[in-house]
Amino acid sequence: MSEPEGDPQPDLDESTLETEEVVTVDVEEDGTVMVDDIVAEVDAEGNVIATDELIEIEMPDGTVIVDDTFSVADEEGELVPIEEDTEVVSPEDAGG
Repeated sequence: MSEPEGDPQPDLDESTLETEEVVTVDVEEDGTVMVDDIVAEVDAEGNVIATDELIEIEMPDGTVIVDDTFSVADEEGELVPIEEDTEVVSPEDAGG
């Protein structure tokens, strides 16, 4: 029997992963606030294993848009989204 092609994924021990987080905030002239918060799990060689990105947009009219995307690295090291949840809440929905 032949060996499968490609490098096998190493067994990842959580103790070998490091958590990195980057948060950016942008405020537009009209008062719209966008926060991009991305958390990444990185292995000992610096390869990104998984990310959780939360984008929150607060608009001047009180509308809030929240997009949360969880991704994992495939066999080639490319991030593939496996779960995404987007929620839009208007002032009317929040009882405002």
